[in-house]
Amino acid sequence: MTVADPRRRWPAHQVLGWAEDPQTAQVRAVLAAMASYGALAAGRGWAWGTDLITGNRRRVWLEQRGPHAEVGAAAGLCWDDALAAGLQAHLEQRQDPMAPVRRWADETTPSDVDALAKALAAETGCTPVAVPLTTDPAAARLLPFVTQVVLLP
Repeated sequence: MTVADPRRRWPAHQVLGWAEDPQTAQVRAVLAAMASYGALAAGRGWAWGTDLITGNRRRVWLEQRGPHAEVGAAAGLCWDDALAAGLQAHLEQRQDPMAPVRRWADETTPSDVDALAKALAAETGCTPVAVPLTTDPAAARLLPFVTQVVLLP
């Protein structure tokens, strides 16, 4: 699946989905595309996010440095799935920073957002903050569960 930069800063790029069956792989490809597009549409600037430890609102600087979404950009069929995917991506990147793909190796999807957020905070000493990627209203209407999980000191 190809994702185009809505701000036309970088060339279009491919995203992939994976699974044992083609339907699940297709859904995962769409979610990866929505996360990537959401990050590209957000670009750079200040945004409000939710501290996943305290629930408080936090101001976050977003910086899109290239055509591919930063670690922590994620989409899901519900808000908890998007958060879990963003948190898990950060955890997996810390385990193997050279891995080109930062997602689950098996068919399970972690969904305990509180446990993942606390594990990430304990491991990094940083606070995970979820920023909804809703800059493009048309994309947000199609799939509102797109986020960028960032780590703040």
